[in-house]
Amino acid sequence: WQYRRTDNASGDASSPWVKLNTTTSGRVSVSIKKENQQYLVTLTITSARTANSGNCIHENDEMIFAEGQTYELRVSFVILKGQYVMDSVSDHLSIATNTLPSDGICIVQNMVNLQPLDQYNLECANWRDQDELEFNALINNVKMSREYVSDARSIAGYAPLGEVSIVVLVKQKQFPTAISCHPITTEFKSIADVLQPTDNDTEVDTVAVVNEFIQKIMHLSNTTAYAQEPDVAVSVVSVVEEFYANNLTTKEDAAIIIDAVVQNIVGGSVLDIVIEVGADATNNITWSVYGDGIVTELATIAEITSNEGIVSAETTTKQLVDTYLPEVFEAIDVFVVGSVAQSGANGSTISAADQYILQQQLNTIATQSQDLIRNLELTLQATLEAVTKNIQAVSEELISLLNDLAVNLIDFATKAASKALAASNIGESYNYESTQYNADGSVKSQKRLSSTKFKSDLNFNDSSSEIVFDEIELPSCGVSDTQRITVPLSFMQQQQDRTFDCTFMSSTQSNFISKNTTQRENRTQESEVVTATMYDAISSVSILLQVDNCFPYLLTMELSPAAAAS
Repeated sequence: WQYRRTDNASGDASSPWVKLNTTTSGRVSVSIKKENQQYLVTLTITSARTANSGNCIHENDEMIFAEGQTYELRVSFVILKGQYVMDSVSDHLSIATNTLPSDGICIVQNMVNLQPLDQYNLECANWRDQDELEFNALINNVKMSREYVSDARSIAGYAPLGEVSIVVLVKQKQFPTAISCHPITTEFKSIADVLQPTDNDTEVDTVAVVNEFIQKIMHLSNTTAYAQEPDVAVSVVSVVEEFYANNLTTKEDAAIIIDAVVQNIVGGSVLDIVIEVGADATNNITWSVYGDGIVTELATIAEITSNEGIVSAETTTKQLVDTYLPEVFEAIDVFVVGSVAQSGANGSTISAADQYILQQQLNTIATQSQDLIRNLELTLQATLEAVTKNIQAVSEELISLLNDLAVNLIDFATKAASKALAASNIGESYNYESTQYNADGSVKSQKRLSSTKFKSDLNFNDSSSEIVFDEIELPSCGVSDTQRITVPLSFMQQQQDRTFDCTFMSSTQSNFISKNTTQRENRTQESEVVTATMYDAISSVSILLQVDNCFPYLLTMELSPAAAAS
């Protein structure tokens, strides 16, 4: 695929044709399908809005198309068969990009006088064509309003403690996803400000101040449904984290509050699914599950569990793994079914535009799921680091719990990658990467995950056409050229005419503890921990990978430098 920019006024080309890079960009994918001696070439460019819960664009993300421009697209098709070469260039397709809201400012009202957990409002002014705009905001990537509003002063929250990120989302009413992300430079009260005496001769009673805020937190937790007002939960947790970081509360007490906040959200989750029985005794699924609701709730819990030091693996992580994450995937299924049913309400199939929007929503949901799963895995690592000091004395019960949680989180991670492709075409991929750093800036751990949709479309039973096995490109997926899995021909033959999601995950960190006491002391890894899973693209059921000596799966892995040298 190639593109070039054209002059907006005359339509004349103002730049040369440029090849779209489908190998280095994880957002660009191309699928090719052959039917009745014709080739259908499909180009998919996923949204660049992967930052801030899928609303904004990363600063270092290189955009393919700029705003307020017109472009031409075409496909150059080349087939190499033996000594013969056939090439063709298609007619071009013209596209135009809109402009984004600009020129305005947004502030937090009465910022100077705000105390932690005081209520506040936002205000925006001087935006170009402001009467045609709508506003929302994110606090640490969690939406402050369930809907976009015409007046930003309608967006209210509770003041956090310490440094937080507030990003105002500004969009034109007719373009639901064309959002300008406007960061507010915020200086909410720090813990030093809170403990600063108002009178130089007065000494602050630190215990009394802490107890006062704990009482506020308890009141908010008892009177607020955090699932409906998730930004309040973020502000509450910011206070707890600051108290813990400054030794004003214990790790155990902080973990109890975090667990209570999670319980509040899970207990009033917006992901509940209602089954209504109609008069004809048929079950009609009523879905109140929307993609944005799933994203916001996942982002909220991910933010609340982002400090692994005060999240209990044995309580909070266990509950989320045992009950909440299964509900999330059930909600995703209902969301997909509902979206398709709504788009094709008159008996038609889902439109291409609606399918693309659904695909972007699923991509964002998958990424938020991965962020939450990463946080929960970090709670396992924190527990492992704590018990490593006396690894031989760790109970068998705790070892079994941590290992079970580790296995389940791996399964959920690969399943989320598969769900990301539920509305994707053959050949499209989903990618995720997360890196944790030590205090000195060195890499502590890294996790990479990729999934690719493919179809076993070789007709092994058609005697009229010969299959040239040397020309078959076997499906594969992976996070790099040196870490991936390739599917054997026997799988293609056994699973003929079915569509699959191939998922591959690698991690530099192992969250498993050996039950063999003699092996617990040495937890040195000689390679990354890799997981490969095949999912049926329709049922999302994992497929057992059966192998034999004639048709093995090709699994490639990277050794650590020390292992490679030895």
